[in-house]
Amino acid sequence: MPVVDASVIAAVILREEGWEKLIRGLKNAITLDQAFKEVSNAIWKAFGRGYLSRDGAVKAFNLLKSIMEVLDVRNEVEYMDGAFKISLETGLTIYDSLYLALARSEKKQLLTLDEGQKTAAEKLNIPIALIEEG
Repeated sequence: MPVVDASVIAAVILREEGWEKLIRGLKNAITLDQAFKEVSNAIWKAFGRGYLSRDGAVKAFNLLKSIMEVLDVRNEVEYMDGAFKISLETGLTIYDSLYLALARSEKKQLLTLDEGQKTAAEKLNIPIALIEEG
């Protein structure tokens, strides 16, 4: 049961390269309520850049709502103290540090596509989840 960040959820929703194997990482995963806002924004950006039609954006948003219903979604406010400390220590944004704080608090692996988060997680001894091929 990893902690998944918005980059992973967005990659699945927007069918970015490797999205099929990332779906496995969503099984029994934990995320933050902020992921709903972040991925909604990614969908909006994809629409604005012409990668998605209006209908495609609506379908992607509905898929996001379905995915968020099956994830174990936690309130970001509960992890703000830890995120603030992590942000000061690593230089990551509060948004990114929140996922690290969640993973640290729950003693879970972090599944992210964000290289800055991976580097910070390694510095903080937070394990990174790997998605196996096949």
